[in-house]
Amino acid sequence: MTGEEAGRSAEADFVEFAAAREGLAVRSATLVCDEPVLGERVALEAFTHLARNWSAAREEGPESVLRVELHRRAVAAVRDPVPDAPPDPPATHPGGATPAGVDVLTERRAAVRTALTRLTARQRSAAVQHWLEDRPEPEVARVLRTDPGVVHEDLRAVPPPLAAADVPPVPGVDETHPI
Repeated sequence: MTGEEAGRSAEADFVEFAAAREGLAVRSATLVCDEPVLGERVALEAFTHLARNWSAAREEGPESVLRVELHRRAVAAVRDPVPDAPPDPPATHPGGATPAGVDVLTERRAAVRTALTRLTARQRSAAVQHWLEDRPEPEVARVLRTDPGVVHEDLRAVPPPLAAADVPPVPGVDETHPI
């Protein structure tokens, strides 16, 4: 294989890798950043970093390199909430029932997003990595450059705001994970 062929092969490997992980990367960054445009920008920056360092990333493990870049950039890009800001009142409907024509899933997403804004970017990143990306606490701690005990406390901080969000249940949806 010539150098040119190897270069095309490496490029094809990166394109395949990025295509397979783009959706989760954008979704994760958007949840951490709490802003779709910023989440997309953070994901693009993480993929750009990965592309520029593809040879080294392939040796180190591109999945790990992407996760580290994505979450560190997302946490750095976010301005955390004001600690003592009063929570927004939950959206309620007369009689507690969802009126006809209101999409319960859309209402649920809005309530969860509002609850997530009560968390710091690091707490959101820990939650996304642990529950959405299915990563163990020690790995989350390594990505966030903190102690596993801090990650454990961050994860314990996630359910209370979500529980207080008055989130309507969606029939047939697994409720065992907080996000």
